[in-house]
Amino acid sequence: MFHFRDVIIFWINCSSNQKRYNHIEKLLEKYFPGNERHHVEAVMHRPKYQGVTMAHTLALMKGLTSNNPFIILEDDVDVAIENLDIKLLEKFVNGMNGLDALYLGISGWGNYKNRKVIGSILDKGERVIRVDDKLFFYKGAKGEWYDDDFFKIRDMYGAHAILYLNKEYVLKTLKICIYAVDQNRPHDIYLPKILRKGCVYGLCKSIFYQLARIGGQERATKIYLRGVREINYNKKYENIIE
Repeated sequence: MFHFRDVIIFWINCSSNQKRYNHIEKLLEKYFPGNERHHVEAVMHRPKYQGVTMAHTLALMKGLTSNNPFIILEDDVDVAIENLDIKLLEKFVNGMNGLDALYLGISGWGNYKNRKVIGSILDKGERVIRVDDKLFFYKGAKGEWYDDDFFKIRDMYGAHAILYLNKEYVLKTLKICIYAVDQNRPHDIYLPKILRKGCVYGLCKSIFYQLARIGGQERATKIYLRGVREINYNKKYENIIE
């Protein structure tokens, strides 16, 4: 039985960045006072995305040894308090067999090959659209509608707020991180390799987003899926519906 109180939170931060350090500490103390929390020191490495991957690798290994469900947070996140519904999370996790991970913060970023085609069906200012039960984001991410609260993730970059629930999925993510370091690329662009085969869902109304005020990609991560425009399948969309 999953209880959110058992979740351990690992937050990545360079302790010399006092502004972000204070921000994330206050945020976690305010909204998650009952959860065990651990600071993971950021890895200063060039290029920067390599350091990010290395820090995530360390956080994943710490989570793996905890033998508990755990969340990894990046230090530019903020909480959309109106979306913080712990009972909803617990009900979903306990009712979904084989759940690997749950994205508590989502992103519009995904495979760049999708972006031009998706852009052609979006109205001005739209960041996501639903075609039958498929979801398409303005920067290439893809998903599949589940209900008004959750969607299955098919293609998405970003790892700023993920709840890990399955040890095997953690191991697969670690392999992605090692591969990304070897390839000298950001690790999140390889995550769709395991997302497509895994049981990974996201929140239609995310709890976490990246805060622009401290340098986060707020527009690409503060995306809510309730009330998105729906259109019916058309042959001209078949090259993006796979």
